[in-house]
Amino acid sequence: MPFCPECSSAFKEGTAECPECKVALVTKLVEGETDDFVEVFRAQSLMEAESIESALKENGIETFLRNTGIPAMPMMGEEGAIVIEVRADQAAEAKDIITELEETPPPEIDENAGGDGKKS
Repeated sequence: MPFCPECSSAFKEGTAECPECKVALVTKLVEGETDDFVEVFRAQSLMEAESIESALKENGIETFLRNTGIPAMPMMGEEGAIVIEVRADQAAEAKDIITELEETPPPEIDENAGGDGKKS
């Protein structure tokens, strides 16, 4: 698994360069760097961040949420306000879990149900 020597992010096999740092990836980090936390996702809301954090923790991944100070409603092109970080050695697995969550469609709501959104 390749890693970025600058930010310690882990990437899927076949990736040659870190898209954020613009440096070539390495196959092994220097001893001790694997305990560093790296960014794996920027959430648009606390609810989104906590939902992703919960899924990661359910899979045994250590997480850390960090507020970037960017407004909660970023303008188009800006990234989210809450950064989710994980240990560098768990980053690839965390990214896979997040991708799976993003690809899962939200549950359907029965419009004929009562005001609570539950089916009658």
